Order: sequence, then C-alpha cells, then structure tokens
Amino acid sequence: MENNINELIYLYHLRDPEALALLIEAYHPLTASLQSLTPPDMEPEDYRQVADAVLVECLNSWRQDLNLSFSTYYKSVLVNRIRTLGRKWARKQPDPGATFVSLDDVLPDGDRSVHESIEDPRVNVARQVQARYQLDALYQSVCKDRGAQAARVLSMRSMEYTLKEICERTGLSIGRVRYILRDAERQKPDPGCM
Repeated sequence: MENNINELIYLYHLRDPEALALLIEAYHPLTASLQSLTPPDMEPEDYRQVADAVLVECLNSWRQDLNLSFSTYYKSVLVNRIRTLGRKWARKQPDPGATFVSLDDVLPDGDRSVHESIEDPRVNVARQVQARYQLDALYQSVCKDRGAQAARVLSMRSMEYTLKEICERTGLSIGRVRYILRDAERQKPDPGCM
C-alpha cells in the first residue's frame, strides 16, 4: 500500500486532479480511527474538513529525506492538530469548581453591591510602607548585632534570591546562609503588624 501512496503523492505533485481524492479515500480508515480523539462538540463533517486540510498541509511539507513514511508523518500531524483543538475547546469551557460572582449582586445586608466591596489596591500602600519600615529596622538591628554580611544575606533573601544565588554572590557556604536566615527568623517582628 505504501508504494501506492507514494505514487499518489507523486501524482498529486504533478497536479493530477484525482490524486487528492484518492489520497483522502486511502486515508479514510486512519482518520476514522482517530475521530475518537476529537473534542466533544466537534461535528464529524468538521473533523473530516480538518483531516483533509491537514492532509494537504502534510503533502506540501513532507520530505522523503525525513526517513519517515508519509503515513506516519500524516498521523502524527493529525493527532497533534486534534490535541490542539481539544486544548482550545477545554480552554473555552468554564471551570466546574470556579464560583462566579456578578458585580451587580446585592450583599446580604443590602446596602452595598459586590463591586463596592472589592478592596482598592491603593489601600494596601499603608501596610506595605509599614512592612518596609519594619524590614529596615530589622536590617539595622542585624547590621549592629551580626554584621554587614548577615544584613546583606537578609536583604538578598527579601529580594527573593535563592539560597544558591546568595551563596554565589556572598561567597558564604549554604550552611552559614541557612544559619543566618534561621537566626533572623527567630528575631522576626510580630507578623500581625504587617
């Protein structure tokens, strides 16, 4: 059969009008076997159109020097296309575990709408400034008590450097860095203020 397929591919490239129809007919069993992979809302006619479009695409992009038969190449491209369509379909579906809130719903007390109860991000600025002052105070106390090296480790950790990066940049061992971080954790200010 593969020789027959190769002849049909050759005829397709010679612009034979019947070659594409014969190729579609030859690959119908393959496409029918893969139809179970399609998204649930895809109609069989739509799937056949996708399969035919992928066949034409593969005919134009397949090369014999790939050391891959055309049937294998076509099947892999078709399966990838079906999976992509399935992912797109799944992305459009609502999450069954998600809760949806309308901004026009009225709260139980009846005096405000839900959109009025969503917190404004500008309100958090005061908390962020207070937390920054507490971190600066901790940094100063560590500088006094433990030295500049420990303060540098803490400042790098607050900037979300990993332990490996801190070790590389400060030249300290990982055990020493962990010790400094554990020691600072014991002296941590009250989290209720943050």
